[in-house]
Amino acid sequence: MTIKCQSFRSARQEAKLLHERERPPCLQSFSALRLIGFNLSGTPRKAVDRLAADLLLVASSLLVSQNALQGKVAQSFLKVLQHLRSGRSEEVLQSYGLFYRELLSAGYCSWQDCLLDEVLAGRGNEAAKQVAAEACLPPGRAVAGALACDLDALQKLSVAESTLVSWVQEQVPSELPTAWISAASNLHPAERRPFDDSASPACTSLPGAATMIEAPPTPAQKQEWREQIAGQWQWSAGLDALVAYWARHGCGLTAAHSTMRFADGSLEALTAQGAKLAGKDLWDLASSEGASSALQHAGPDLLEHFMRPAATQGPRHVQLASVWEEAEVSPLLWQTLVEGLAPSGKRIVLLPTSELQDVHRLKAALSQYPRMAFVVVTEATADRDGGLGKLAALHEEPQGWPENVQVCAHWRLPVGAPPKVRRLPGYRIFDW
Repeated sequence: MTIKCQSFRSARQEAKLLHERERPPCLQSFSALRLIGFNLSGTPRKAVDRLAADLLLVASSLLVSQNALQGKVAQSFLKVLQHLRSGRSEEVLQSYGLFYRELLSAGYCSWQDCLLDEVLAGRGNEAAKQVAAEACLPPGRAVAGALACDLDALQKLSVAESTLVSWVQEQVPSELPTAWISAASNLHPAERRPFDDSASPACTSLPGAATMIEAPPTPAQKQEWREQIAGQWQWSAGLDALVAYWARHGCGLTAAHSTMRFADGSLEALTAQGAKLAGKDLWDLASSEGASSALQHAGPDLLEHFMRPAATQGPRHVQLASVWEEAEVSPLLWQTLVEGLAPSGKRIVLLPTSELQDVHRLKAALSQYPRMAFVVVTEATADRDGGLGKLAALHEEPQGWPENVQVCAHWRLPVGAPPKVRRLPGYRIFDW
């Protein structure tokens, strides 16, 4: 009798397995639906650890867009998947909490928005660099095919927060509070960090340079670019929009910022928070009355000079000769250039006096962006510092500054000294 009972149970198990194999295709494809954010209640679900393992495999399969998953938010998302696959309950909850916090800190209301921003940024993406430099993809279909595969893979990784929370619930034996589930599933779009779109620089074309990179997109413009990809049933169908974004705005650091600083041999972002020049806040308008009036007098001509087409005859660079010893004169100069040039797409790069010895490395770095216009602004320096000599030596080389770069060299004359100005070759002098 015992043997018969065991045979009966075995037969039932075999019947169950056969039933699973003969499920309708709509149920067999359920796992794929969940991977793109659908949550169909009452439908059999694949084990959470298997789903997480599958997504980690997808993340490992990227061909050219690996850097899209290198940011803090993306890394915290991958850590959630790792703990869902093999971690303990406490580690699952802690990793999701970190992921949630990183999303809030970055100012996003969804993981999908964050992921799409990383895709648009194209940091470390050789295809993006090619498009930014030449306004087209490399010849042949290999790169386009790799990008399309990556877009579809990243779409699978754009799991909805509600789906991710449901996976967390299944991996935690204790029942989670309803309030926690509600809060963790929704970052509330209404609480996204506010921005004033009218304060963002407008995209206007440089005279005679329609093919040049434009200014960084405003938050509203970036949202439109995200929707052009996210609105496709398959993200690979948005490849043309992605290439168009790179062609118009560039990629990486220079695509995201109009103001940068050259430090330790490389470019870095320079924002209004904590930016210093000559020991003063770059965005601090306080200055002496004399320096302010002098800049107001020279400012329009200075901006007009930098807005001229590159092919215009005459000196390309500018040399400022100043007798003002107040350090505030440099922030005034900086703000004048940023407010007057950034909306046109020009990138303003601060070259500190301490970095003049590496000016060759700056030249090499800027030459990698032939479709982007730069204005390099030096800190106010006395000729005894040797700064003007370094700039002059660079100009006299067979290959001086790249065609897409203009220099604004600020030379401070000693107070009370005769107004004797050392002229640099290829520079136009402004006295102020």
